[in-house]
Amino acid sequence: ALSDRTPAMADQSVSEMRQRFLTEHQASADFDSRDVDRVRSDDAYLMRFIRHRKGNVNNAYETLVKCLKWRKTFCVNDLSEATIDRRYFEMGIGYVHSEDKKGNPLLILNIRLHKKNAQTLPEFKRYVVYCLEKQVWHGWFHLSIYLAFLFHFS
Repeated sequence: ALSDRTPAMADQSVSEMRQRFLTEHQASADFDSRDVDRVRSDDAYLMRFIRHRKGNVNNAYETLVKCLKWRKTFCVNDLSEATIDRRYFEMGIGYVHSEDKKGNPLLILNIRLHKKNAQTLPEFKRYVVYCLEKQVWHGWFHLSIYLAFLFHFS
């Protein structure tokens, strides 16, 4: 089990995953260079994938590759308040507020405020990804393993 792993085993898993990725994909155009830099330097980032796949490094590696390809396709690293429709911020559709009962950051998404239609759905997705990304790298989530969601529909 993942909880039975020693710090040395975790370090070895991270090193193995990093080395495999850099050997197979370092010069690949399939990934954003900022994400490749993160793989190169951020042990905690790689450990999230290993934890998510319950210590299975091969599965974690496959998840990492899929995730980083999606991040490039979605232009996640280029999302900012300046690149997203200002109305989403003004409406207060998504924000972090306090913690859940276990002390994890709580991201509240007021889905009821979003008017669903084919024209606004892509921008809404960009907004939600931006909120998540902001919390992962600049908010409370970087201090925690989990992020709790509250979807408010009424």
